[in-house]
Amino acid sequence: AVLGGTLSGTVASRRLGEAGLQVDLFRNLNDPKRSISNQHPLCEYQASTVVVRDDAPEAFADEVRLWQARGLVEEVPSFWAGRIDARGEVRRAAPCGRRVLPRGGFFALLDALIEALPATVGVRAEQLERMARDDDGQWWLYDRRGNHFGPYGVVLFAFDALPRAVRKASQKQLLESALPHSSRVIASAARAKFASCMTTVLHFDPPLDVPYDAVVFDGTPALQFAARNPRQHQRHRGIQEKNDTWTVVATPAWSLAQRPDSKGKWDKPKVGKEILRAFGRALGCDVGHARQVVPTFHWEGCSYIT
Repeated sequence: AVLGGTLSGTVASRRLGEAGLQVDLFRNLNDPKRSISNQHPLCEYQASTVVVRDDAPEAFADEVRLWQARGLVEEVPSFWAGRIDARGEVRRAAPCGRRVLPRGGFFALLDALIEALPATVGVRAEQLERMARDDDGQWWLYDRRGNHFGPYGVVLFAFDALPRAVRKASQKQLLESALPHSSRVIASAARAKFASCMTTVLHFDPPLDVPYDAVVFDGTPALQFAARNPRQHQRHRGIQEKNDTWTVVATPAWSLAQRPDSKGKWDKPKVGKEILRAFGRALGCDVGHARQVVPTFHWEGCSYIT
């Protein structure tokens, strides 16, 4: 069984299936706080491209070439990424590999990969919330309705930074239900730290007139980075906006100062306006015509800053 319909989970399922193994891919894992079967709105506004670095593992580079051959992704050499310092000066970042753009966005890519899975892979829609190991060393999986699945000889967890098709809370719930058998996995995963940042999505009319597609802010306490969401890919996903939108992400430190306690209440409109004002100051332009497309959220699923 493969848990998590991420890119790595889907590719692993395909390769195992092509090797002749029977595989169940559970795309959706139960989230203790939210139904993961309905993607969080911010999922649609994650980074639109991915970089295949010059030193990327050959298996990953081969996989991307396969996607290109199928017409699922395309190279975007014109993509402009850079950094802005505290004085507002912009410098373009040197490319470190090939940048590719999934046609229609990352979730369109995931759907296409799911549709092409071999017959040896079964795609399950049930939302899992618990797992257990029997006396014979076999694994059993249980969904939120009490149904069980198995037995499985091996269970693989797929947790990708981009796109976030599963949340950390979902994996945590399953692993803790399998204690003490999962203790070594939990100890290993504890080394990876995810920073939760406040994020807002903005639409500008007239459109924001800047040359870059993604930018990192240096010396701006409130801002970590901003990324353009191309209009044509928004339409493919059913998001009807007149112009490109921008995902603007605050720094972890600034986000923590706004909400020191993760369980405490916070003023989303106020924080969103402060992020917008900081964005305008950093760019040196008037942002009074901006409109929030998605309310401000404090969620690690929109971006990955480790």
